[in-house]
Amino acid sequence: MGTKEGWEAAHVFEGFLAAELGPDDYIGIWKGTVPWTDARVTKALENFQKMMTYVNTDNAALTWDGAGEYFITDKAV
Repeated sequence: MGTKEGWEAAHVFEGFLAAELGPDDYIGIWKGTVPWTDARVTKALENFQKMMTYVNTDNAALTWDGAGEYFITDKAV
């Protein structure tokens, strides 16, 4: 993963939110009908945090496309 530009991890986290909340409640989190204190948001954060333990340790120094080079050079899993 590359997180140098600051938006990449947030974009990935949105996927975790959508997976936990489902489509209607995912929209609800942005409309304010589902609270950020919902237990499923906590679960999404926990899952995201666990996933981050598996990413490359140099993620903060790489852009998303720079991290993509890991696939090209067989450094990615």
